[in-house]
Amino acid sequence: SPSAITYGASTPANGYSSSGLAANDVISGLTYTYAGSGSTTYAASTTAPTLPGTYSITPSALTFSTGASSNYTSIAYVAGSFTINSAVLAITANSPSAITYGASTPANGYTTTGLNGSDAFVLSYTYAGTGTTSYAASTTAPTAAGTYSITPAITSWTSGSAATYSSISYTAGTLTINKKSLTVTPDSINITYGTASPSYTFSVTGFKSGEDATNAANYSAPSCTSSGYSATNAATTTSSITCSGGSATNYSFTTTATATATVTQAPLVVAAEAKSVTYGEAAPTFTFTVAGFKNSQTTSTAAGYVAPTCSASSYTRTTAVGSSITISCSGASATNYSFSYTAAALTITTRPTLTITANSPSAITYGASTPANGYSSSGLAANDVISGLTYTYAGSGSTTY
Repeated sequence: SPSAITYGASTPANGYSSSGLAANDVISGLTYTYAGSGSTTYAASTTAPTLPGTYSITPSALTFSTGASSNYTSIAYVAGSFTINSAVLAITANSPSAITYGASTPANGYTTTGLNGSDAFVLSYTYAGTGTTSYAASTTAPTAAGTYSITPAITSWTSGSAATYSSISYTAGTLTINKKSLTVTPDSINITYGTASPSYTFSVTGFKSGEDATNAANYSAPSCTSSGYSATNAATTTSSITCSGGSATNYSFTTTATATATVTQAPLVVAAEAKSVTYGEAAPTFTFTVAGFKNSQTTSTAAGYVAPTCSASSYTRTTAVGSSITISCSGASATNYSFSYTAAALTITTRPTLTITANSPSAITYGASTPANGYSSSGLAANDVISGLTYTYAGSGSTTY
């Protein structure tokens, strides 16, 4: 009776012991017949059983190489017993290398201990979220970032059966899907001097094909700022723009890139003020307004402020009433401001009444030459010159003419 073996192990060679054998006789052969015993069903056969159970091993058909059966009154055969114990089958799902979100899920695999070499089966795999990963048990492979258990289970046997094993245990493997890294790159921008809250922009690259910031699960955008910027930074000042934050179910964010914020001059508008001048008079003093100052500044407090000058270059004292004359300004400057200019009109108005008074020459005696006429004027523009007058004579008093 050989020692018990476990299902799947090789059947041990048979042996025997004898009593009553003559000293010089030698047994050359025996036939062994196996049969199930107890609850084991196995029809008597010279073929050794392989399934778990308890079997009798009955020797028969004794042959001698020395001696003969006829030399013995009888030959008695006593059966031995042979036990094949059920095996313990353990199936462990493989734990594939971690993948990145968007990559294909690797094929499943497994290892076994205790499997009879001729047995084969079909497995299914069930995935479930572990730790903080929420994923209800399913045979559909997950795609979202997280950590998942992979639990195997036999669905059918292509050879052998579960009955030949005393127990079948399953050990889960682990699938890890890492978040895909997104790169956040801030944009370099120009910021107008005095802007309190500049708007920073950025680009995000690295999304899985078909996804972007509008459809990535639970996407929350990063934010960017320039810690060195303030509304009082002078024009041409630069500061570094950095980004931080950002979150999404399946993405991590890399925010190491930087950009530059450059302060540019704020625009001021110089508006010439409309004026009028009486024909023939010198040009008036031209005035203007300046609008657009930042940080509560004025012409008195803005750094490096130089006032513009305004003129109506085409105006002269002889410019006629109704002429179109433009007042324009130029030449302003300041550290933190640029300047644009708006023109105005210089209106030329008519002068008051021009009065011409004929001279009254000294009386002459009849026959003497008539004296040359002359005149005086009041209200004549400084640069105007009278070139001629017509004089009309008429009798006055008792003189008829």
